[in-house]
Amino acid sequence: MKRRIVFHYSAFADFNEWLNLDKKLHKKIIELIKDIERSPYMRDWANPNL
Repeated sequence: MKRRIVFHYSAFADFNEWLNLDKKLHKKIIELIKDIERSPYMRDWANPNL
């Protein structure tokens, strides 16, 4: 099931600004969102082996 990603308006502005200011951070956020979409019910994001 595809979930809808929703940003707070100021968070979305920051997200878009990072595209120009810090591409590495922007890419990491996108990777995290994709990971959450794949495993939305994972308990411990810091330890994916659980």
